Amino acid sequence: MSTVVLLLAGGSEPGPELLSALPAGGVRCIVADSGLDHARALGLRPELVVGDLDSVSPAALAWAEAEGIAI
Repeated sequence: MSTVVLLLAGGSEPGPELLSALPAGGVRCIVADSGLDHARALGLRPELVVGDLDSVSPAALAWAEAEGIAI
């Protein structure tokens, strides 16, 4: 069994078809900067946020902190 790691970064928001392409049973999700906003919009909970956080929304950053996600 292999592990799928999804890396989300800034730029264009991925569409919902991304979720249908992911294997059942979940994936490990890591985000960079505004990729946190993209993950949140898709209903994904990342395990790690990296970057200088200059493009992430204050609401998404507050959510990640409240969720105890590593930043």
